[in-house]
Amino acid sequence: MKDGTPFDDSFRKTIWKNALKQSGVKYRPPYSMRHSHIAWALNIGADENRLVYLAGHSSKQMIYEVYGSYVPGIENDKHKILECFGEDFK
Repeated sequence: MKDGTPFDDSFRKTIWKNALKQSGVKYRPPYSMRHSHIAWALNIGADENRLVYLAGHSSKQMIYEVYGSYVPGIENDKHKILECFGEDFK
């Protein structure tokens, strides 16, 4: 949320569900965005220390254990991910 507080259930039930429905995306919980973002960032070679900070974890090991094998075959999508993020993401 804007003030730094976690999303509550009303966010999921109203804003999140409506956004997915309007975009034609099958339902998935909001935290899946976090997982996808970090897995994609790892795949394109983003700075691991930045990801540790952004995710609020204490170590790179945690980043790799949780997100390193999140999506099988993701290494084949590096070009598509860079298109989505933009070259200056790194």
